[in-house]
Amino acid sequence: MTDKCQHQIFSYMGGGYWCGEYGQRHKCIDCGHEEKDVPHGSVMIGHAPGECEVCDRNAKTLPPEQAERWKLLTAQRRGEL
Repeated sequence: MTDKCQHQIFSYMGGGYWCGEYGQRHKCIDCGHEEKDVPHGSVMIGHAPGECEVCDRNAKTLPPEQAERWKLLTAQRRGEL
């Protein structure tokens, strides 16, 4: 994670020119901090369990309530709930 944000769940904001270069943007769902890449140790809404080995690995290090929150938010985004 970064010094700027200690939250653990990020949302994809799209690709394009950002900070003078082409890349992707991700936004913390709790504080709105934006990063080019999902910070190390964080998970991304939309990457459901079993679909992204990085998110799966990082979810194992999250507090249980945050891991469940990530799963719930992903299911909501997909219209599964």
